[in-house]
Amino acid sequence: MPSRPSVRSSVARPSSIRALGLAVVLAALPFLVPTPAAGSVTDPAGNGVAKDRGFTIVPPWGRGKTFRMTCGYGCFRHDNVGTQDHFALDFPMQSGEPLFPVAPGKVLLSEDLGGGWEPYGNSVFIQHANGYQSFYAHLDQLDVVAGQEVDIDTQIGTAGRSGSGGGSVHLHFVLYKNAVVGGSPGARGPSGGSAVVPEPFASCTMSNGGDCESLVNYEYMRRDDYGIDAVVHPDGSLELFTCGRTSRNLLQRRRSAAGVWQGWVNLGGTCGSSPTGARDSAGRIYAFVRGTDGNLYYRRRNTTTGGWSAWGSLPGPVLGRPGAALDTVSGALRVFSRRASDDALQYASQSGTGFGSWSSLGGILTNSPVAGTRASGRVDAFVSGIDYTLWKQPAQGNGSFGSGGWTSQGVKIEGDAALVTEGSLEWAVRTTGDRIVNQPNQDVTSGTHPPAAARNQSGLLHFFSRNRSTSAVDYRFEFSWGGYGSGSFGGHGTSEIEAVRAGNQDRILMFTWGTGGLYYREQSWANATTHWGGWVDLQVPN
Repeated sequence: MPSRPSVRSSVARPSSIRALGLAVVLAALPFLVPTPAAGSVTDPAGNGVAKDRGFTIVPPWGRGKTFRMTCGYGCFRHDNVGTQDHFALDFPMQSGEPLFPVAPGKVLLSEDLGGGWEPYGNSVFIQHANGYQSFYAHLDQLDVVAGQEVDIDTQIGTAGRSGSGGGSVHLHFVLYKNAVVGGSPGARGPSGGSAVVPEPFASCTMSNGGDCESLVNYEYMRRDDYGIDAVVHPDGSLELFTCGRTSRNLLQRRRSAAGVWQGWVNLGGTCGSSPTGARDSAGRIYAFVRGTDGNLYYRRRNTTTGGWSAWGSLPGPVLGRPGAALDTVSGALRVFSRRASDDALQYASQSGTGFGSWSSLGGILTNSPVAGTRASGRVDAFVSGIDYTLWKQPAQGNGSFGSGGWTSQGVKIEGDAALVTEGSLEWAVRTTGDRIVNQPNQDVTSGTHPPAAARNQSGLLHFFSRNRSTSAVDYRFEFSWGGYGSGSFGGHGTSEIEAVRAGNQDRILMFTWGTGGLYYREQSWANATTHWGGWVDLQVPN
């Protein structure tokens, strides 16, 4: 796993014959047909247009870092309106600060834009899904080339003061829709389209708590930490995975069924996504992560107490966090990813201790896939389609998948889904209006990030979410006699939440990063609903 992003030429597109086949598939899948592009206008339009809520973007800097916005739309205030022609956000930084894309996409421009009306200096322009583009100006160093597929953890360059930014080191960031590069004589930078009001930023927390929406000048924005994943063994012990804030190495820690933690193990590499863990039919634990070169990498642990294998890999480029689940009928682990060249869903099946080649399931994804094992033992994959609706790709009775198997779940989605495959519940998602809903579309609670959910040994559901105003971890739970209770753990979450049932008493554990480190809370005793222990710091090495 190289520590730097690879620089490569433009991705080849399908031949006309293959493209025709893809068109037939798309016609059969309504959620995958792109919507018609809106009419473009010259220069940024009006006061900016609203961003689709389903299109999520993250702050354009490293995970766990905080920067202040000093100049929003009009440089007076940026609360979803603007009064002047500064349709951008400016963030002062130190020279050399690494910068990253706000969403997966393809680099259309990476060069020095000097002179004329566009003295942006070293700049990067990236094409995203559904007609969106992002622009980063005044960079000191360029680390990508035109044609390169990038993800939110691909370094595109470093902050500087090139071009008209010579007076101070800062990032000039713009989100567009339907803009182009080189669209008018003598213009090499972005033109046409509409400037887009970028809020809300996903995976983002204000310094005083709350989500990143209706920004005001001089407020601080923190990009959230890497996600957390936990894999539970049949005996109740578990393996915990995340990535270091500074090192970006893949990290693992084991907890015994009795609740005793071993030390952290640094598995190396450089995370280009949050990690995903899974257990195969032989009890081996796999940890998957996207590398910074776009390939999918994994390490394997053959026993609960043994060492780890060398890195294995599946070819990319892929985007986002991988999904993985075990087909218990065939005994084969399945891993899913979003293919960078066309945003299709693809999967690979376990073969021995490795994996076979990728098989495409088509579609156009706008987020990372998640996967789970249903009661029959077969695997389901869930994605957000280009219409920002949750779709399911279920395995057939023989365990295989087909491009015609997509089924809509009938709910809009922001971010990734959460899976709880025990019993009848398969998913829980954040939908429009900052609401958390579960199958079959029951409104559960509010929250600004993808939720976490788990059942205790009695089968009672617990949901966990981030509070919009404070970033505290809130929870809601089922009572055995029916109905729900709710409460808050407080704190100041800075990552997505993970929740699992584990331990020799089947207690639920809830994990989240906070400003100080990675923390968890644990039910005080088995079958408890309202009784939880306090915050425990897992002291992640960084």
